Amino acid sequence: MSRIALIVLAAGTSERFGSLDKLATPIAGRSLLAWTLDACTDERIAPDDRRVVIGHGSAVATRIAESHGWRTTFAHDAPRGMGASLRAGLAATGPDVDGAAIVLGDDPLAARMLAAVLEVAAADPDTVVAVRRTPFLPHPVYLPRASWPSRDAPVTDHGLRDELDADRVHWLDDDGAHPVDVDTPDDVTRLVRALSAGS
Repeated sequence: MSRIALIVLAAGTSERFGSLDKLATPIAGRSLLAWTLDACTDERIAPDDRRVVIGHGSAVATRIAESHGWRTTFAHDAPRGMGASLRAGLAATGPDVDGAAIVLGDDPLAARMLAAVLEVAAADPDTVVAVRRTPFLPHPVYLPRASWPSRDAPVTDHGLRDELDADRVHWLDDDGAHPVDVDTPDDVTRLVRALSAGS
């Protein structure tokens, strides 16, 4: 049976959100990060293989993650972009992990497709799995270990773009509720509306 890690990227600086800690923002009684972690907790992923990548100034995110039973990994070069956070999360996984599913910490609705991604990954752990939707946001994404960036590869700020250019990607079509990537305070209103519609 394949062993899969689950990595939530939560090391962003929230510059567009303003002075508030975006991931700690209360939404219907829970923080944004708590919504994402609750949506992503899957019994197929062992607790030791659930990891939140944090950056500078992430003390609150660390407390939220640990209170939900998730491990944390610090990305010291997170300001360089999502690629740095991704690399830190992958590097922190155990040597026996076959691959990792990646979810953004500020988008609990993207986790709606996580079960489908994990199902494909469990059946074929050597294949990249991503979500195809309009507008394009491929998360959650599963990356087999063979596709992980090498330690000496240049760190980029565009996250998974190179991996999704691979010849063999299993695309899952998503025509359901669109994820709401929370970048500004106005996005919180859209997310609350979307969460209410899905409840």
